[in-house]
Amino acid sequence: MTEELPIIDTSSIEEVKETMGDKLPRMFNYFFEDSQSYFNSIENGFNTSNIDEIINSAHSLKSSSKLIGALQLSKKAEYIESAGRRAKTESSEESFILKVENDIQIIRNILDITHKQYKKYQKENNI
Repeated sequence: MTEELPIIDTSSIEEVKETMGDKLPRMFNYFFEDSQSYFNSIENGFNTSNIDEIINSAHSLKSSSKLIGALQLSKKAEYIESAGRRAKTESSEESFILKVENDIQIIRNILDITHKQYKKYQKENNI
């Protein structure tokens, strides 16, 4: 599913760079802070069995990741958001909470790799 997508899509970064100009480094910093915060909220939702917190945080992570070209992270967050919404509709929230644990670990790993690749991109491109 997410394996075929790049961790970061440099063409998306170039588009953002055209729009943001010299504000791109600040946008990267916001992304690093916000994505970590969204992930922490997903984990908290899991730990407290709060499916709404998982769905809302996954939605925010999906959107912000897609905006800056973090495609694998966006796709995995989209999966968790959609699965959570289905679980609420089907009244299978408890089983969703049990199933999502592995996906949360995958997001943690993708998030770490994404942050490292963005920092490498910044360094290589003097951003």
